[in-house]
Amino acid sequence: MTAGIELTEETIFTWGAPPLKFGAGAVDEIGFEMAQFGARRVLILTDPQISALGIPARIAESLTRHGITSEIFDGVHVEPTDDSMDKAAGYAREQGPWDGFIAVGGGSSIDTAKAVNLMTTDGGSNPVSDLWCEKALTLLAQSFRTAFRHGDDLEARGNTMLAATFAGMGFGNSGVHIPHANAYPIAGMVKDYRPPNYPQDEPMVPHGMSVSLTAPEAFRFSFPSAPERHLAAAALLAPDADKPNDPGEQLPAAVIRLMRDIEIPNGIGAVGYTEADIPDLVPGTMKQQRLLATCPRPVDEEDIAGIFARSMENW
Repeated sequence: MTAGIELTEETIFTWGAPPLKFGAGAVDEIGFEMAQFGARRVLILTDPQISALGIPARIAESLTRHGITSEIFDGVHVEPTDDSMDKAAGYAREQGPWDGFIAVGGGSSIDTAKAVNLMTTDGGSNPVSDLWCEKALTLLAQSFRTAFRHGDDLEARGNTMLAATFAGMGFGNSGVHIPHANAYPIAGMVKDYRPPNYPQDEPMVPHGMSVSLTAPEAFRFSFPSAPERHLAAAALLAPDADKPNDPGEQLPAAVIRLMRDIEIPNGIGAVGYTEADIPDLVPGTMKQQRLLATCPRPVDEEDIAGIFARSMENW
């Protein structure tokens, strides 16, 4: 008891999750579960090793018992690449249409099935994600600078937090690509950089900073894949700014303008990297194939090296 108030431990625990069926033999009930969705034709996606164990064939039998026809695609690449995703999606398009997809295996099969579902229904442009991301960009354009300069402005801070929430809801449904993949080695291989207003007892490159440092150059790289989407993002992020004559520079320019205004370091050189570090940075990025696979343009080691090199300084 303290001042007449009884202190108790928190006892409320909330957990939300999609339906999960777990246990030996659960695989034989997939036919029943798919039938509840009204599926009549299903594509099973797996890798060669899992396929050789006979599990996908066993699932196909379960589907057949419930009046569902199916085919097995066993070309999933462990740690999917853009090429393997394209091949899976190409097979699905040629053999489709499908009422549903079943992933058999680990994360590689699951991620491939997600990508195939997206690429065969919306061409890869997720409209729900677009709504959240567009709103996030609008809020950032209105409030990010004010929140940075005037920390006591609760409306600006609230809008910035809301933008972060909306952005997460957006890319949570569509994924992220090169800037996030590059952020892993940038943050993981940091030498001596200590960001202002952070604890100074150890070097670090904060996540938001590490993602932003190569974003302008990454957007120059991805621009040819979807010019209209890059231009739309630039218009939302910098609605009142003068636009560069080169369309491919409009989004990088908008991002750089914001980076400068909120005092993001000027490129990876400003956080301690030199061109001599690029051969070590590139492998760290290439390990993030789950991220690179969602880039709208195929990307290889040479491309990533070039992006790092041109991101030594952003302005």
